[in-house]
Amino acid sequence: MVSEKLSSDYKFFYTKNVPSLFIKVFSNSYDFLDRLRKLTSGLQFNSKEHVADVEYRVYLRRNGYGKHLIKKNGSIVYKANDRNDLLINLLVCFQNDFIQTFDDHLILHSALVIRNGIALVLPGPRKSGKSTLVISLLKHGFKYYSDDITAINLKSLRATGFPRAIMIRDNTLSLFPSLKPEITCYGYKLYNGHKSKKIHLGIPSKKVLAPLNKSFPISSIIFPKYSSNGNTFISDIKNSSAVLNLMGCTLNQNRFVDSGFKTAASIVRNIKCYSLQIKDLSKACEIINGLI
Repeated sequence: MVSEKLSSDYKFFYTKNVPSLFIKVFSNSYDFLDRLRKLTSGLQFNSKEHVADVEYRVYLRRNGYGKHLIKKNGSIVYKANDRNDLLINLLVCFQNDFIQTFDDHLILHSALVIRNGIALVLPGPRKSGKSTLVISLLKHGFKYYSDDITAINLKSLRATGFPRAIMIRDNTLSLFPSLKPEITCYGYKLYNGHKSKKIHLGIPSKKVLAPLNKSFPISSIIFPKYSSNGNTFISDIKNSSAVLNLMGCTLNQNRFVDSGFKTAASIVRNIKCYSLQIKDLSKACEIINGLI
C-alpha cells in the first residue's frame, strides 16, 4: 500500500473489486479513467472506502513532454508514448494481480462460461479459438465469466475467472453479422513508432455476465481448436493427454513445482475432458449444450 500524500496531479480515482482483489486507480486524467471504466464494466464497481490491495497511479503527460506512466504501489511499472498502449497494459496489470492472489488454485489460460449454474472450462493457447467460441456461446444462452483466465480451486474443484474485456481478432469479427446485443465492441489503435495496429475489445452486456461474487462447479473441460477446414466434432481425451494439455495451459506452474502433474491429474480424474474441433460455430454450441 502507498502511504504518501496524493498530489493534485492525481485528483481523479476509480476503484474496482476484482474477484479476491480490491484495486484503486488514481490519475491526472478523468478521460483516461472514463475509458478504463468502460473497459472494466465486467468487474464489480465498489465506491465504498477500503484499503486497497493494489494501488495504481496513472500519469498522462501534458504538452507532449516525457512519457505516460503507470505506477504500482509507488514504483514505475510501465512507460508508453501512446495512451491506448498505456490503457491496454493497465488491464494486463489487473490480470496479473488477479493471478497472483491465488495460492490454492490452478490458474489456466482458459475461457470460462456458465449455464444453469454450471461452469464450462475452455483451455487453450492463443489463436486456438477460445474467444470466438465464447462469443458464439453467449449468443446461445451462456453467461460470460472470462475469455482468458480461469482459476480452479483444488479442493472444491469450483471455478472462478477474471472477467476482462474480450480480445477480438479481425477474422473473428468477420464470422458474426453483429456482436450486439450481447457485446459492445471498441476499436483501439496502438502505435509503435511509425507503425500501428488495431485491436478490438468486446464488453459483454450485463445480461450475459455471470455473477462475479461466486464460484461454480465444473461440468466439463473442453480443449477447443478452430479450423476453417474439416468437420465440427467432439471427442473424449485420454487422461494422460488431458493432463499434458492442462499443464500446457497452466499459468502458475511455479507454485506447484514437483506436484504440478499430480495436481493436473487429480483434476482430470474428477472432471470429464474433451477435444472439440470447430468449423461450424452453431453446431459446436449445440454439441456443448448437450454436455450441460
